[in-house]
Amino acid sequence: MTITVEIGGREEIKRALRAARKDALRGLAKGLVKEAEGVMRLSKPEVPVNEGILRASGFVRRPMPDGRGMSITMGYGGAAKSYALYVHEGTGPAVGRPAFFPPVKPFMEWAKRVLGDENLGFVVARAVGRKGLKPTKYLERPLRKRARGMGLRLAKAMRKEIR
Repeated sequence: MTITVEIGGREEIKRALRAARKDALRGLAKGLVKEAEGVMRLSKPEVPVNEGILRASGFVRRPMPDGRGMSITMGYGGAAKSYALYVHEGTGPAVGRPAFFPPVKPFMEWAKRVLGDENLGFVVARAVGRKGLKPTKYLERPLRKRARGMGLRLAKAMRKEIR
């Protein structure tokens, strides 16, 4: 690649640098969206599915300037925000925390739908509280996987916009 720069007066240099910065930030924003969407694409198949609410709650927000450059937010939540973190990180003895007793109602609804008997929901809730849930890391693993080479891909997106 060859870059030609003509140096003029001080104001022209300042203008050119401001324009290059804007172009670079635009490229960084585009690159961040592409990277976040790539993480979410890898993540979706790893999200445990019961009714599909958690999987469907995945999102990528618009990149925003953050004072040092640009940041982007992605994740899961929405209608699943009350349990998304617990599914990702695990709960109770399965992750070295104390046993607990979760709310029974969601387990009763699940037991009725899946097992045909809502009364089994109490037994399932008690078992989950005693044993806990293993972490699934449905977002962390894909992010770590996609992180390899991310800096180079973002630099490429920025260079493309500066040209």
